[in-house]
Amino acid sequence: MPYKAVKVDASERVPDIVVENAKISLKNFSGNRFNAGGEKNFRLVIEDPELADAFTRDGWNVKIKASDDGDTYMYLPVALGYKNQRLAPKVYMVVDGQRVELTEENVDKLDDVFIESANLVIRPGYSVDDVTGKMHIKAWLDTMYAFVGSRNDPWADRFASEDKPF
Repeated sequence: MPYKAVKVDASERVPDIVVENAKISLKNFSGNRFNAGGEKNFRLVIEDPELADAFTRDGWNVKIKASDDGDTYMYLPVALGYKNQRLAPKVYMVVDGQRVELTEENVDKLDDVFIESANLVIRPGYSVDDVTGKMHIKAWLDTMYAFVGSRNDPWADRFASEDKPF
């Protein structure tokens, strides 16, 4: 798309989005799943229609998608950017209460785990469409705490202390 980054006056800026216990989907932390462009991203699932409407009114790029069962769901595409180290996201994986910081080189580990929920700070990135002149807000991850779980494994706790090689 023909977008050009722009600076926005402080009075025009929309606030960061802060979400606790977020549900995310279509994880692409490696940058090579679901797209050819190499952009690391995921979807923030928005379950509250009023919240989705508020985000849309502020200019966020909320999308609506039909699921396999015929229902629709709303989401916000969120990108991870590492080109500007000053703005690079802080990403933490939390397993059994232990926090591990992930970097650009190993954030792709999140593609292979079940994320029960996430606490997120999402910041806006502004650009203007060269053709229409319309302002566009792209969602960029600022901070993430990804809480990794065991996919509702009913035996995980029962056998946790019994992990022994054969």
